[in-house]
Amino acid sequence: QVQCIATLQVGSIQAGNASECGQCFSLSWMPSKPHHHLAAGFYDGTVAVWNLLTKSLLQCVHQPDGSLKLYPFQCFPAHDHAVRSIEWCKADSNFLVTAGSDRKIKFWDLRRLYEPINSIKRFLSTEVAWLLPYNGVTVAQDNCYASYGLCGIHYIDAGYLGFKAYFVAPRKGTVWSISGSDWLNTVAAGDITGELVAAVLPDLALNPLNVKRSSDRRFPVYKADLLPCSPAGPEGGEQALPKTRLYGEMVTKSYIRFRDTDL
Repeated sequence: QVQCIATLQVGSIQAGNASECGQCFSLSWMPSKPHHHLAAGFYDGTVAVWNLLTKSLLQCVHQPDGSLKLYPFQCFPAHDHAVRSIEWCKADSNFLVTAGSDRKIKFWDLRRLYEPINSIKRFLSTEVAWLLPYNGVTVAQDNCYASYGLCGIHYIDAGYLGFKAYFVAPRKGTVWSISGSDWLNTVAAGDITGELVAAVLPDLALNPLNVKRSSDRRFPVYKADLLPCSPAGPEGGEQALPKTRLYGEMVTKSYIRFRDTDL
């Protein structure tokens, strides 16, 4: 039987009201050991960070049913609107990035929260991914504010190297989700058209705009398609996927094909 061992609430012992911040739109665990910090972004633009191992009487309250009520040790207004995505820096747990509905991407140092390290106003971001070897984040965006030809996946520098946004891969519509691999230096993204692409990022330790050789600036972008194992559609038409919602049947009757888009 599942039991509640802790309830995370915004506020403090003197003033704790979970309804003031609204809905929680994003969560992120601290990636470095002991993984005891949890950050959350809320509808009103507030970001709260909890210490799950705290013994402080000001942050940890014992409930009658034996569970705990935890209050954040850090809470600050990050955006003017909802926090759509939040991500920790894997190289240093003192740094955090947030993306809000106010179209801003902000990098934070948790040791000095009176102002962000860098604040960039761009398109409406849907999700961010911060890979380990990089000084910035890869951003998925909604196409409602994107200029023509700029809809897709972008790399945003945190401000350490100081170069402008780098266009990773173009997309036809809104990119809803993005995920990165630290081992492969690769980001995978799914968009509104149902396409899944994986882009192997180049070395961004230097400004890619200063690299004059076009061969050094190129990087592969792969497209994934879900196809049936045997043609089931009419001749000359598209192949039909099996009509099932079971993972086991889909594995036996279809496969995923990766193709280099040859940009």
